[in-house]
Amino acid sequence: MTPEQFLYHEAHLLDTQRYEDWLALFTGDATYWVPLEQSQQDPEQTSSLIYDDRSTQGAVLVVEDRSTASADQ
Repeated sequence: MTPEQFLYHEAHLLDTQRYEDWLALFTGDATYWVPLEQSQQDPEQTSSLIYDDRSTQGAVLVVEDRSTASADQ
């Protein structure tokens, strides 16, 4: 799979709300970083749009499950 194909696959998983499948793409030591500005070099020294590790990403899934469950009631 090329990097471009991977990004489309990742976007598809997120667009179809397959969050557990998306999370499974990451290793335990993975970091998901989206810099606020193109020139950023260090996510710990500047503000970022997203800077999460695997534990934070898993917490997002729990919140999503709870909000989905409450919406269904």
